[in-house]
Amino acid sequence: MYNKRYLYYFLFLLFSVVSSSGIASEIKGLATLEKLNIPIYMAATSGSPPESTQAFLDRPAPFKMHARYIINKYSARRNSQLWLNALLVGTSRSKIRSMEPAILAFKRVVNHNMYRGDRLTFDIRPSVGTGILLNGEELAFIEDQNFQNALVNYWYSDRSTSKKFADQIREKPNTTRLKSYEKLVLDDRYRDRNKQIKSALQKKSLVQTEHAQAKPLPVKKNQPNRPIVAQGSQDKKPVHQKQAKTESTTNVSSKPQLKPKNQVSKTKVVPTNTPQKPSTKKTVAQLKEKPPIKTDESLFVSQLYDTLREDYILNVENYIENKARPVPSMTVRRKPKGEARLKVHLRPDTNQMVVLEIEVVEGQFEDSLRESLKASIKKLKRIPLAPDALASETFTVYVSLDFAKCKRSTSAWICF
Repeated sequence: MYNKRYLYYFLFLLFSVVSSSGIASEIKGLATLEKLNIPIYMAATSGSPPESTQAFLDRPAPFKMHARYIINKYSARRNSQLWLNALLVGTSRSKIRSMEPAILAFKRVVNHNMYRGDRLTFDIRPSVGTGILLNGEELAFIEDQNFQNALVNYWYSDRSTSKKFADQIREKPNTTRLKSYEKLVLDDRYRDRNKQIKSALQKKSLVQTEHAQAKPLPVKKNQPNRPIVAQGSQDKKPVHQKQAKTESTTNVSSKPQLKPKNQVSKTKVVPTNTPQKPSTKKTVAQLKEKPPIKTDESLFVSQLYDTLREDYILNVENYIENKARPVPSMTVRRKPKGEARLKVHLRPDTNQMVVLEIEVVEGQFEDSLRESLKASIKKLKRIPLAPDALASETFTVYVSLDFAKCKRSTSAWICF
């Protein structure tokens, strides 16, 4: 009996070692992407991943980028914004404009809800294109090389995500992290939605194709471009006089019919010499020749910079509020109470963000405490760098700081 238990235990250990070694041989790098300190997905690479973006550009080799979601549910809007910002972070504006068709196609793929265990895979094939798969099924293929380079740069650049992420994605993962990655399994309720997403993408592509191939109907030469009420020959009366004409022609007698005094005529006769107001209605030809209305999809590339800017400002505010540690001067005897609101002006300079000006806009603190608040921000050396697409801009952020985590000892203030 004990021998069987030992045998089962040994087989279990052997299976675990074999499975973990198989996983380790497939996955070359493993990192966790966080957004405002919230884990979103675990990023993994397989195949022949590069050491850096420049290494990929010099010696491109095929590999795969896997994003397995940790968060229980990530909305379509947030997911779309996350990946579109990823393309803009390290890409210049000129390249973004040339990538517009690829970005539009990519937006349609990532604009869906993601759930815990979802696997979004990018099959990087240099000089061929990038396949985009959801849970093993390919949804799109984008041939744009700039799009491919932007995706690779997002994971392998310190400026794109974080230095910790960039270091982890280059290192071989340990067994503990591999097991936590494999435990992210999609719930059975969401397994069949790939077909719905794929059919929705096909419908959108068909609608766009029909819209692009649609041509306006030819306009007849003898039809003037004028309101509908003015159509027809000159001997005919306007449409609103048709009722009066019909009543007069159907009567046998030429005498006009007398109407009772209490009866009000429903037909209003307009004199022929009275000029009529031009109608605002359009002819059928005009309606068909009307250019298509611009949709949000055709304008979203210009709006990407606004969302990228907002996302970057939120990231900087979160970093300052979590990393800045204001320390009161020794002249302050009691622990300061309350919260201060500060306005910080930043500008990118080479490989760092420079603090131009700090202003306390809210909070009743004495001068020494105000200087402590400002000094805590100036001491920060690793403020997140601005994206390349926004490298020429100056940013203004608002942060809230306090002295709640400070304690005074006999010789100094200790803040943590």
